Amino acid sequence: MSLSITKRPVILYDSSCPKQSKFAKDVNLKIADLREIEVNACPISERLLVGILEKMRVKPSSVLINEKSPWYRCFSDDFNEMNDVVLVRTLVDFPSLLKTPIVILDEQVFVDPKEEYLPVEELAY
Repeated sequence: MSLSITKRPVILYDSSCPKQSKFAKDVNLKIADLREIEVNACPISERLLVGILEKMRVKPSSVLINEKSPWYRCFSDDFNEMNDVVLVRTLVDFPSLLKTPIVILDEQVFVDPKEEYLPVEELAY
């Protein structure tokens, strides 16, 4: 999926985490046509991650990395030196390293947001 092609809202979350599953369900009730991607149940595409990085326009290593991941210690010294291509490939291969939930609305990316801070009024049914 390319974020530049679709205007469809997207949420990436870890369905094995009850708190994130509830968050995704609550957001789904407020946003029409939300696409849900369970990072622990289906592979994350490189195109999706590249789209997220392009929309964020910041050095993503500190923002997108889940420090609670069991893989974090293996890569922690390398994140600051990784270019975007290597970072994307690492996140595809080790999806638990991706900090979730991530909500993508139009041109905005929200990493681990609070529901009340999402601008969902204009996207509701």
